[in-house]
Amino acid sequence: MSDIIIISVSVLLLYYVIKNATLKKKILEQNKDPQLRLVIKIKDPIALAKRESKFARMAIGIAPAFIIKEVYKQLRKEVVMALEEQEVDADVIIMP
Repeated sequence: MSDIIIISVSVLLLYYVIKNATLKKKILEQNKDPQLRLVIKIKDPIALAKRESKFARMAIGIAPAFIIKEVYKQLRKEVVMALEEQEVDADVIIMP
């Protein structure tokens, strides 16, 4: 009886070892090219716009959403230029 239990436990352990190895292999294959992202969130885009642009100081009361969008467009433009200078091939995307 104890031999049957030992064999059953051994078979069960072998099953889990094989299943775990297969799972590890799948994880490693998925991680060959991890799709990492870098997210930049400007903490105070209004203050940045006011500091950098006379136009923004005047327009912020009328069109704050427009000014915030323009801040991100300008940041994207500067990041793209810096990456190009370093010969880095990258996509820089503004996401809502």
